[in-house]
Amino acid sequence: PVHRVSIIPRSVGALGHTLQLPTEERFLMTLPELEDQITVMMGGRAAEESVYNGVISTGAGDDLQRASELIRQIVMRFGICVMADVDEIDFFTHAESLGYDSVWVTDSQMIFSDCYAVLALAAQATRRIRLGPGTAICGTRIPPVQVAAMATLNKLAPGRVHLGIGTGNTAMRTMGQRPMRIADYDEYLGVLAGLLRGDVVDYRYHGRVRPIRMLTDNKKYLGLEPKIPLYVSGFGPRAMELAGKHGDGLVFAIPPRGVAVPEALDIKEELEAIDK
Repeated sequence: PVHRVSIIPRSVGALGHTLQLPTEERFLMTLPELEDQITVMMGGRAAEESVYNGVISTGAGDDLQRASELIRQIVMRFGICVMADVDEIDFFTHAESLGYDSVWVTDSQMIFSDCYAVLALAAQATRRIRLGPGTAICGTRIPPVQVAAMATLNKLAPGRVHLGIGTGNTAMRTMGQRPMRIADYDEYLGVLAGLLRGDVVDYRYHGRVRPIRMLTDNKKYLGLEPKIPLYVSGFGPRAMELAGKHGDGLVFAIPPRGVAVPEALDIKEELEAIDK
């Protein structure tokens, strides 16, 4: 919804502005929603053409720039996945300078540097690019530890971090173990997503179930705001459905080997409709 419309100049070349508030906290928008935003942004240019008989000015320059950025999001945003190497932090600033949207860092404790240590250094070295594990392994860290690591990164780079999470093929098999089973993955993701939201969740640890939540009220040590998006790795149909149930997005192979991506992500909407 529109929160405020101003015709008062705010800066050089800006003859006014329209401020809109989001209806809900989310990380993905549909094409029609993006088109509606672009339509609102182009209102000033349309008004100029109407009032001045087709003559336009630089007054809508900022609106055109914002609309162009949204159009680029409609087309595609490019990220890159790198090995966790504590000696190659300059790579992150280089990726940022090239215009990449995000860098994902591998998590395999028997092979690479610790992903969260690398991400902390990268967060301090960069200004714009989004950062996160790609993907963190649920079998090697309990949910509160994953959330604490991400909430720490969110203090270093507020609003620039995301959590990619997976069952851990390489990380587990290099220890002679199997990746987490789907039922356990489902339970793990439920706890993880709840803690990221700041909710109280029932957590099972060594057979004991207790209600827990992240104790971040004073916001001194950990930051759950801005909200940290959760991207769930899923290559088969059951795992892909868990992305729709618990996550904000899906990490998958190309071409997908499970169900169609929109179908997997629609699971969350179906579950919310059932709850209501």
